[in-house]
Amino acid sequence: IGSDLDTEKNTGSELLDNEEPDDNELDEDYEEDNDEDEEEETEEETINDPFEKTNRKVFAFNDALDRNILQPLTSHKKSANSSKISKGISNFSHNFFELPRAINYTLQGNIANAANSIGRIMVNTLFGFFGIADVAEKLGMEKKNTNFGDTMKKWGIKPGPFIVLPFLGSTSMRGAMGQLAGIPIDSIAKLPLKNTKPIIRNIVYYGTYISGLLSKRSAYEDMINQVASMSKDKYKTFRNLTMSMEQE
Repeated sequence: IGSDLDTEKNTGSELLDNEEPDDNELDEDYEEDNDEDEEEETEEETINDPFEKTNRKVFAFNDALDRNILQPLTSHKKSANSSKISKGISNFSHNFFELPRAINYTLQGNIANAANSIGRIMVNTLFGFFGIADVAEKLGMEKKNTNFGDTMKKWGIKPGPFIVLPFLGSTSMRGAMGQLAGIPIDSIAKLPLKNTKPIIRNIVYYGTYISGLLSKRSAYEDMINQVASMSKDKYKTFRNLTMSMEQE
């Protein structure tokens, strides 16, 4: 009996010894945690966000608008067996604003992409029912996107601080200025409608613009929801993604 008790004591002491964490392991875990915290702090310091307090309020407004209005609209578009209609609207919107893209590519010195945009306009307008069908893409004319913000970037203008615009979303100061300065260029899309009444031109212009945004929101819905569900701080996640793309 005595030997059994001694054996149990020895076994118990061994278990206790095994359960006690090694000091070196604790130090390594502590160092790893510190390294991760330092990396996060370093990342935070590199993001230029002097308007964070205001940005967060605007972001919350945009997020509520997205969840309560845009998301239900885009979900309805996907669930109503209207993917072909949605695709047609997206194609028409892209074709409608193809001329401003051609101008921006020209300002960027990218003549090849400018010619691609002009070719797409001609093919899709003539043979694609004014762009509803993307015939040009089937002929090898790739669909591309650019705006005046990209033109400013090409000219060497830095992104500047992060900013969140009401309704328009997250961008950099350069992107915001690009949207404002790009309005005259985007308005060139109205030229084919110059013989119509101003109210008709505006309805077609803004209707096409909004429809294009909804189609784009629908296309990226799964990615947006995935990013949002994985984020501890949704604002920081979208801020980091936005500024990362602005630097590319």
